[in-house]
Amino acid sequence: MNHIIVYTDGSQKVISKRTHRTSAAAVGIHQGKEIFKRKIGLGGIAEVYDAELTSLVLGLKAAISSAEPLPMIHHIHIYADNTSAIVLVTDPQPR
Repeated sequence: MNHIIVYTDGSQKVISKRTHRTSAAAVGIHQGKEIFKRKIGLGGIAEVYDAELTSLVLGLKAAISSAEPLPMIHHIHIYADNTSAIVLVTDPQPR
């Protein structure tokens, strides 16, 4: 197999009426095996959109690092559930 599959997600958990916690995560799969897992807490100031963007960055950086020593890797496939974050990452032109 010549690809890495990356799943990303950002989330926000409400702690109380005025408090929330936001986090981002990414996992990479190659030949049916998990090759990396990254997660980070973003605290109570970040919004879920920030977490979605952060998860894409985490996943892409980890996938590129994982692919560099493996010359057979030709593709990185990213799966995310936030279309606007994907559009921003793939076309960062001002709007």
